[in-house]
Amino acid sequence: MENITTTIQRTLVAEENFDNEKQPLLAAPAVKPTEMLPALAVDILASTNIDIMSLNRDSQSPITLPAYMSGATKLKNMIEQTDELIVCPGVYDGLSARIALRVGFSALYMTGAGTTASRLGQPDLGIAHLHDMKEHAEMIANLDPYGPPLIADMDTGYGGPIMIANSVKSYIRAGVAGFHIEDQVMNKRCGHLQGKRVVPAEEFYTRVNAAKAAKDAMHSDIVLIARTDALQMHGYDECIKRLETACKMGAD
Repeated sequence: MENITTTIQRTLVAEENFDNEKQPLLAAPAVKPTEMLPALAVDILASTNIDIMSLNRDSQSPITLPAYMSGATKLKNMIEQTDELIVCPGVYDGLSARIALRVGFSALYMTGAGTTASRLGQPDLGIAHLHDMKEHAEMIANLDPYGPPLIADMDTGYGGPIMIANSVKSYIRAGVAGFHIEDQVMNKRCGHLQGKRVVPAEEFYTRVNAAKAAKDAMHSDIVLIARTDALQMHGYDECIKRLETACKMGAD
């Protein structure tokens, strides 16, 4: 009875002989990945900022990318340097964002109602929380880091001043360029629905102040947008007063 060493040697020799015989392999017919995709999907995939398939692996020439600028700085410059209306289509998932990128909009807006519906299958009644909105915004903002900046809904900030500051920092780390925070009560409703209730003005100003403090602590250009739903309950004068005060407290 041969020992284990001899058995291993015989096995290795057999495998080597099999490789040397170069046995023919049966190959399935080659199918390009794009042949299995609808035309729209192919068009969208082709719209990414870098066409990976066109890179020559054998080339020794360096690949030059455009200088990177954060979405926040890009949006800030856009607002300060143009008198034109900035059109931001509402996007709510990866596909709608890809379509907007393909069309060529200069900025994008992630709708809270659309995100709640597409991600959770629920109406915009304060059901989505920070992790839902932040993860969704991070995905969209990084589809094309060199592309248009993203403004994202931040609802009421998802808590008190400390939580609001944490929410702002999370959005900044996610690559969001701008956000708006509103003055509704915590169990908010979508802005175009009836039955909205707003917090007292001082509480709204506290939210704006907490958001501004977090922005400054991160040394970020993220655009802080103050939003009010006071029109339905208090009329135009109260709306204007709240927004003017919010601007004095640091809202952009």
